[in-house]
Amino acid sequence: MDAETRALLTLRLVPGLGPRLIRALVNHFGTAQAVIAADAEQLASVPRLPHKLAQALRHAIAQAPVERELAEAAAAQTRLISWNSPDYPVWLRNLSDAPPLLYVRGELVPNEPCVAFVGSRHCTYYGRRITESLVTGLVRAGYTIVSGLARGIDAIAHQTALSQGGRTIAISAGGLLCVYPPEHRDLAQRIVRQGALVSEQPMRMPPERQLFPARNRLISGWCQGVVVVEASERSGALITARHAVEQGREVFVVPGPVDSPNSGGIVQLLRQGAYPIRDASEIIAVLRNLQANDKAHSATGQLSPRSPALFPDTSARDAALQRVRPTIAMTTPADPPQKAQTSEYSTSSLATGEPTSAPLEKMNSWPVGLPECARQLYEVLTEVPQDVDALVERTGLSAQDLARAAVQLELHGLIRRLPGNRLARCR
Repeated sequence: MDAETRALLTLRLVPGLGPRLIRALVNHFGTAQAVIAADAEQLASVPRLPHKLAQALRHAIAQAPVERELAEAAAAQTRLISWNSPDYPVWLRNLSDAPPLLYVRGELVPNEPCVAFVGSRHCTYYGRRITESLVTGLVRAGYTIVSGLARGIDAIAHQTALSQGGRTIAISAGGLLCVYPPEHRDLAQRIVRQGALVSEQPMRMPPERQLFPARNRLISGWCQGVVVVEASERSGALITARHAVEQGREVFVVPGPVDSPNSGGIVQLLRQGAYPIRDASEIIAVLRNLQANDKAHSATGQLSPRSPALFPDTSARDAALQRVRPTIAMTTPADPPQKAQTSEYSTSSLATGEPTSAPLEKMNSWPVGLPECARQLYEVLTEVPQDVDALVERTGLSAQDLARAAVQLELHGLIRRLPGNRLARCR
């Protein structure tokens, strides 16, 4: 590892230092090495960085656990790629909040064409069928599929790309030693062999709720276009679509039944100007037409129907779409989708693939490092599923602390999450 990448890792391990502030510091001092070498007085010369905060930053830089992080990354066969590396994704590098470092397991291919898929975690058979068809068409056209390893549409997109012999990239909200959801650890291993598992977070960072919107900006920023398949009015997929527009990416949506809860967000996006598609050929036509014309999208903060900022050349695009409609029929899988089974996976190293935890009754001691709120939640849980709102009342925890505790317990394989926002102990 070169000295500049190591310096960027040092800054990344400082609590509270995000991509924008790291970029500001590097721009001010010239290099990350100069930043970590600066004393408190020099750090205080950075605009809007008070002297007291500069002193705290100097102390935090000195205490950054760089050697431990490097050892854990090496043990999990993880590479650190800085924004100065030729392997860093070119579409991502141009973002104002591009991560200074990417943790990568697997292989990145420079300048490969990518399309992202996002959507409901509780997708229908229709959503599964359409996702499989779209991904199959895109993989056969040479596109890499990017998603977030979540339940539902994300997992289906990854699995279809793998089954078709294509590449897929999963961008994790937490660190690479904390694959979430736990039952997707096997899927993550397959992705590593046929694509890449990526995060901007340190190796052991748990996938806390506030990290998911930040992760979503990477999903959209990595790609030329984002496809939304089934999304409720409060779906996180809408956050990804918003990021896509701000980054100047194309937004595609799959129309669905208007009376379905999973269509609420789709209707919103259609009203705001996102483009409805029926098959993969339409996505390919749009992306290739834009590439051929060499017209970059303008980044805007608001979707507007057929606005020039969002759709710079709608006449050319619509003409391209007209030429390809209809060419690819939606294929129906031979068998209906099976209900996913929840597994008791844990957060052990992906390099070994072995779980490190079991339900409390089977363990000699409580897992090291779990917060007290996790113990409080676990003590009131049984194998009978309970509603989260009821658990807030029973435990006395705040909704935020209970959510954090649930993620930690789920990662250790102690509890399972069920539809309807319910939790239960693992059997």
